[in-house]
Amino acid sequence: DRVSKRVLKRSLQARLPHYLLGQRKRGFALPIDRWFRGPLRSHFLDTAGAPDARCNAFLDPLAIAGLLADHSAGRENHGHRLWALLMLEHWLRECAPPVVV
Repeated sequence: DRVSKRVLKRSLQARLPHYLLGQRKRGFALPIDRWFRGPLRSHFLDTAGAPDARCNAFLDPLAIAGLLADHSAGRENHGHRLWALLMLEHWLRECAPPVVV
């Protein structure tokens, strides 16, 4: 029948207007580039950019700092790379076994 999220739509049909439930799925863009120039910058520095970051065992900390510096200065848009590095650091901290170097 090519109807996606059928169970979800049926469970919400009493609460949402019909025209909303009939709309096609669509994506949305996140303002990742702005986030790393604003609210996520300090979080990145405290995690993936920290001297004790676990990703430092695999990646060059100076290169990571350079990506953030270029992005913050507006020379390049490294938002998606910075996001990937931040998620890698969170994964290493939460899921991966400790790295012995």
